[in-house]
Amino acid sequence: EYVEHRTHSGTQACQAVQYALTNHGDTIMSQALSDGGNAANRDMGPPRFYQLKIVDLPYNGKEMNVDLSRFEEEADRTKPKLIILGGMIMLFPHPLKEIIRVARAIGSKVAYDGAHVGALIAGGRFEDPLREGCDALVVNTHKIMGGPTGAMVLMNDGEVARKVSEATFL
Repeated sequence: EYVEHRTHSGTQACQAVQYALTNHGDTIMSQALSDGGNAANRDMGPPRFYQLKIVDLPYNGKEMNVDLSRFEEEADRTKPKLIILGGMIMLFPHPLKEIIRVARAIGSKVAYDGAHVGALIAGGRFEDPLREGCDALVVNTHKIMGGPTGAMVLMNDGEVARKVSEATFL
């Protein structure tokens, strides 16, 4: 329903989502770099400028996906304001329904960094984060469309879209 297209990179798009859906000093949960996560969602990226606390998304290296039992425990314990799924290395779809159920129960928003799988999502060959309930989906234009460097944030909620727009262009 809504697209923020004014970001020049996936990192800026992730930053807009982080700033829009959190407050200074909040806790977020994202995939560790060692588990295929993206620096844009870690302490060496934009979260450090907003002093966001980062909790690792529990990961099962054998299954190469989110460890749901540990995720539910960790999310309930840390109550992240924002849970960021996706990353630089994704081999399998995330268990979105279960993750979103837990997120809603603790009052968290869910964003999906689909920079590396956006074309698969658009082509119907991967999970569809927005249809499954994610609040925001980040995709890179140059990685999936062969165009110039850029990124978009896709959303279905007007209030989330307003906040992302304001975080993108204040």
